[in-house]
Amino acid sequence: KNLRIKERVKNGIKVTINQKTIKTNRNGQFNQTIPLNKLGQQDIDITFQTKDEQFSINRSIIKLKNPKTVIMTQKELAFINTKFTSNKVKRHSLSNTFKKGELAYFLDKIHTRETNNEKKINNINKIKAYKKEIQDTVNANILSLNSQGNFNQNAEVSTLFLLTGISKALNYQPSNTEHTEIIKYKNKWFYKYLHIGLDKKIISSRDLKSIKNPLSNADFIKYASRIPELKQTILAQLNFSNTPQKISPFSIAKKKKTNIKPTIPTKVNIHAVYQLSETTKEVHGTVNPVKAFSINWRKITPDKSGNFTAKIPYKQKRLQINFGNELLVKELPRSNQKIKTISKKEPKIIEKKPREIIAKQRLAIKPYADIKTHWINKIANQLKLEGKLENTNNFHPKKEITRSDLAKYIVKINKITPKRNQNVTFKDLNNNNKNYAFIQNAISNKLLNGLSKTTFAPNKKVTKLQAIIVASRLLPDSEKYNNIKLPYKDINKYKWATTSLKKAYYYKIISKSTKLNPKKNISNAEIVSLLYKTSKI
Repeated sequence: KNLRIKERVKNGIKVTINQKTIKTNRNGQFNQTIPLNKLGQQDIDITFQTKDEQFSINRSIIKLKNPKTVIMTQKELAFINTKFTSNKVKRHSLSNTFKKGELAYFLDKIHTRETNNEKKINNINKIKAYKKEIQDTVNANILSLNSQGNFNQNAEVSTLFLLTGISKALNYQPSNTEHTEIIKYKNKWFYKYLHIGLDKKIISSRDLKSIKNPLSNADFIKYASRIPELKQTILAQLNFSNTPQKISPFSIAKKKKTNIKPTIPTKVNIHAVYQLSETTKEVHGTVNPVKAFSINWRKITPDKSGNFTAKIPYKQKRLQINFGNELLVKELPRSNQKIKTISKKEPKIIEKKPREIIAKQRLAIKPYADIKTHWINKIANQLKLEGKLENTNNFHPKKEITRSDLAKYIVKINKITPKRNQNVTFKDLNNNNKNYAFIQNAISNKLLNGLSKTTFAPNKKVTKLQAIIVASRLLPDSEKYNNIKLPYKDINKYKWATTSLKKAYYYKIISKSTKLNPKKNISNAEIVSLLYKTSKI
């Protein structure tokens, strides 16, 4: 519950911990106990100050819940400290029964379904906790009411009920993989959800014996922490990626100087990938600013210019680059070529473009002719140069975009890679559509949905509100935007979209104004600007 800090300093040095002055004895010793009252990540700032200089040390720590009667993995402990777990579960015993109200809280945090209609819940005024979350999940048809139109927040939750809620919230569909262990349930209503649970590895074969038994809080945490889409958020807890980045953990400054340089975001570029053998490849890249990091738990130290090389397994498709308090994920170039063992002296380049080819390509790309004085000019031409926009003569900034166009822009501007999901079929969409691959990519990443199970409406115009909701799915989640007050006076009818709007406003992808014009069809210039901003976060 407490953190003890002991140290000794020379006489005349003032010590502060978290802006509180600490008393030292005549030998310069101090022994300070700091209470840790909350779970999760927190910072400790220690400052040593003389007449002329100031020396500061910042340390980030994480306090995890200590279950006394349950053995949990580090990943499960980290999950408890995320926003996906309610304060009630965090405070109370993990052996308590997991209730439907807590499930509504969790599903509201992860769901990707859009909803326009608010459904009536007869007993909503009698519900004390999670009113908003319960209303949202019922509106989205994720959780249902009983025959009297009431929501039973104290109902017990089984593994089947949890899998059903997760599948609906994340729009999961079963794969073509056959799981022989559940064939006996083929004609049951819950077969689909067991299939999905095994596909996503949320449950295992041994969990099938107790699929109808009530879950404890610990059981809920075990299953929920296995959801693939939550992996990065859980990992961020362990790597302190959610902690605001400091200029340096150590800093010395003259007392008179108050100017502090802004934090420089870390950038990693992958230049080439070389195949060394049937099992190994070598990645070449640069990091800016120059600093050491780790890949696959191995320390990588770049040279003075930031250049680095790293050996990884040949089948690995992405790099997780860990800087200690920051985590970056980089997709690697793909290769359709057959594997051939080669020597390190003469490596085979999987993907690398010579500089002269790139230079010629850039000379062939001319700025858009119709936006020379338009506010989108700089952004649009930069994206055109990067190959993210069409190499046409005109940009057409006022053109109203369709859902098909939106899918293309999302994928190209934000470099979205498709997931290996089964293609979703719609009656009004086939591979003759020029943006078919982009649409399937966006759907597989849960960035776009169909208007129904059978209709995608590729030619339907996109409103400004719809575009902002989709763009917000590309942004990282944070608790910091929950209490933001939005300045827009024309969004009272769209309370269901408040969380998405707050997220977009917090990350400054939409600007401050008295009106948002949510029902206005979004233009080419507006959508490109919106998605360009998301690509930079």
